Order: sequence, then structure tokens, then C-alpha cells
Amino acid sequence: MPATKTFTTSDLSPVWLSYSAALRGVKPRLPGTDFTYLQLACGDAIGLMCLAASNPEGIFYGVLPEAVEATKAQNLAAARQVKNVIFLTGTITQLLTQLAARADMLPLLDYVVCDPAAEVLSAAEQTALFALTQQRLKPSGILAYHYRAYSNADEILRFLVSEFAPAMNVTQAKEFLEELKNLAPGYFKDHPIALAALDRAISKGVPDEFFSTCEAAGKASSGTYNVMADLLPRSFAFAGDADVSANYMELSVATSAQPILENCRQHLLYEPIKDFAMQRLERTDIWCRLPVTQTANVVELFGGFTYGLAAPSDQMPVEIKTHGKSIDLSQAPFANLIELMKIMPVGIGDFLSHPFGKDVAQNDALLAVQILVATGVIRPMRGGYEGEGRVELSNPQWNLYFNNFLDDALITTAKVVLASPVVGSGIAMSARDALVIQAIHRVGLANSAGSLMPELQRLAKDPQLAAQIMDVTEPTEEMVNTMIHDVVNHSMVRWYAYGLLAA
Repeated sequence: MPATKTFTTSDLSPVWLSYSAALRGVKPRLPGTDFTYLQLACGDAIGLMCLAASNPEGIFYGVLPEAVEATKAQNLAAARQVKNVIFLTGTITQLLTQLAARADMLPLLDYVVCDPAAEVLSAAEQTALFALTQQRLKPSGILAYHYRAYSNADEILRFLVSEFAPAMNVTQAKEFLEELKNLAPGYFKDHPIALAALDRAISKGVPDEFFSTCEAAGKASSGTYNVMADLLPRSFAFAGDADVSANYMELSVATSAQPILENCRQHLLYEPIKDFAMQRLERTDIWCRLPVTQTANVVELFGGFTYGLAAPSDQMPVEIKTHGKSIDLSQAPFANLIELMKIMPVGIGDFLSHPFGKDVAQNDALLAVQILVATGVIRPMRGGYEGEGRVELSNPQWNLYFNNFLDDALITTAKVVLASPVVGSGIAMSARDALVIQAIHRVGLANSAGSLMPELQRLAKDPQLAAQIMDVTEPTEEMVNTMIHDVVNHSMVRWYAYGLLAA
């Protein structure tokens, strides 16, 4: 299985979106070049600040619903010295109206992101989102939109039946029933009544019986289809899913569904059909504003990224299993790539020029990297380690002022998200590591045990959290010293490599 990721989930960072679009041949922005990024329905102001701190060459805009929230967020950004984030106020519809009166309030954009979290945009708000993006997104700019496409899995099936059944003759309808069964074996396993009705229709050779059962449940729609119908006429091109694994058929759908999907790749309803195969109710689509600059040059597409491990090296899987297939990560070139990334994030060119990659062909290295990204073992990053090689373990300093908040933070969760200029987004540090680094930064390595002990005694009152940090119910002096030694010797180099600590 994939490693447990330490990077923030639902990643909609600029580097991740650019990599995802590059899989469709969209030439990515050159690393380090200026860009603009708008987050609509901004549900996490601190998360956007973290993103801005991790990408100092970008200008970030976040839209909050209330003026009080925007002012509070802007003040916090100033306190944390994040100067490249601006918070606006209003709904998407209100922002569109404001831009009509004053276009200069927002520049042309390279990225527009809308992730309304638990909220569902109304039809009017979604139309406003697309109209705003059409107006303000640059050519080749990226729109990332997270939305709920169906109310439940039954709706996907009913939508497909309503679209395909009326135009089929009897022979085609019989074939269609067989394809439905093979498309989503997981759905029919979880819905035995639907499976029984489908099997009965197949055995009797009367597809209309099954179709009429679906139709009786009421009219169904596909949010996926509706989004496509609205964006395609606005000069947008679909560029896949921000969940990179969803872009790989072998990783996202059952083996029985793969030949069916392969045969209908060019069909207008391919994405809804794939939704049924994946049992996917929510999506995070990536769209590019036309005209799009594309290239077939793999160096231009993927050579500008660095790549790093998505979890500590001791959590790396040895094998990945998916839909009856397995990938042995102990074999070359996977093992070579992972071994080098244990030291620091590297580019594909760095790997090929290193002794670990000297016998690996460029295309094999690229394919291995793409598989490791898609399975969550590694991830694309903004840059690499830029220190001067002087790692000061006895008195580490934060590389970004944003992360200074940890010095005075009361750690109450299993992970703490920090800004990383190497990753280009937030990175989750375990509470264990954070507590040790916090103590060392406060009083130095020599006196860190005395600072760490009371923090662990406090956490011992929360047995569930304490169990994730220490192996005993009550901290002892020996345990504290062992914990400090372990973090300093096994984790600190990783945090220097990801640009959290200055070197």
C-alpha cells in the first residue's frame, strides 16, 4: 500500500497542479517564476498563508465570506511576516460583480482554486465561478474545482441508463448490461438488490426490465457532465484529476472495467462512465484556459520539478498492490530513486547523473517517478535543498519566519503543519518531532530535556495522543533523552532537506 503521506492532503498547491496538468502535456510554469493564485471559498486562511510562505515568488489571494474574517486573517499574515497573501471579502457572485465595476482589484491569474469543502455551490454560484475564471485566468492557466458530482452511487447508474438506454437496440442493450456489471463490481457487491435485478434481466434477455427499475427511482443528473457542458464552451480544456492516481486506469478501477473504459476514451460521457467504475461521488477537476501551450518534450514537462519522499523513509512500503497487480519497490529503478530521495529531494536529471541512476534510461526513470507519484510514495516539489552544508543540530533555526509560531505553540494534535519552500506547500511534522525541535529551539540541545519533560507530562493526560508520541504512560528522564537522541539522529536531516530548518 502507499506510504502514509506527511504532506497536506487535498493538495491544490501550484506545483502539484502544474505537475498534474503536465501529465496531459501542458507545459508547466518554470520553477521560481512569478505567478498569481486565487483561492475562492477559502475555508482555511492559515493554510493559504502556509502556501504563500512556501512559494515566495507567488502572489496569493483568498476570498473569505466576512470582512471581519478577512481583516483577522490579514493581520495574522502580517504577524507571521507573510507579505505575499491578500484576503478579499465576499461570495463568488459578489466578487464577480465587484470585478465588473473595478477590474484592477484582481490581476490576471495563473491559478484559480475553488474547494468549498463541506459546502456545495449552487447552480448560480458555479456559473459565477466559471464566468470569473473565464475573465481572469491567463491562457494555459489552471482552474482546480472540487465538487460533489452525485448525491449517491445510485445516481451515477441511473444517469448512465438514462443517457444510453433510449438510443440502443436490443442487442446493444444486452451488451450494455454486461458492461455495467463489469464496470463497477464494487457497486453491485454493495447493492445486492440491484445486482439481482441486473442478473435477472441478463438471464431473461430483457434489458428493459432493469432500465425501467432505474427509471422508476427518478431523474438523475451528473455534476461531472454539467461542469463539462458549462466549461467547454468557455474555451477550457479538461486536464485530468488533481488526485493523480485517478488519472491512471490501472490504479483507479477494477481490472474488469479497464478494457471497457479503454474502448470509450473518446466518448463524451467517458468521465461519468469512469465515475461509475470508480464509485466516485466527489471530484477535483483540473481545467486549462485555452489556448494552452503544450509540448511532447518530457524534459520540459517533468524536468523542472524535484521529487521527494511523501513519508519518512522508515515508513516506505516495499510493495504496492492494486487491482490484482503489484509493484515491487525493492527492484530498480524504484529502489534507487527512493534511496537517493532518503537524502534529499532530487530532479530526474540529478538522479540520472548520480551513481544510483547511471544505468537507468531516461524514459525508465520518468516512468518510475510517475508511478511513485501516482501511488503516493513520492511527490513533485518546488525546489531542492539550498543550504551551505552547515547543519547546526544543537541550535536549529527556522528557515521561514512563518514557522516561528511553533516555538510558543501548545501542541495538542498528532501532526503540525509547517511551510516548506522546497515542497512548495505545507508539510506535516509529527508531534514527536515538533516537540523535540521546539524544545531545542527554545533552550538549545544541551538543556532540551528539561524543556521537553513538562510538555510530555502535559500530553500524558491525553492517553490517545500520548500513545502516538511515547511508548510509556508517564515520561521518564531516560525516555526523554532517548526521544531527543532519536529525533536528532533520524529526523533532523529530513527537516533540513525540506527547508524547514536553516542551514
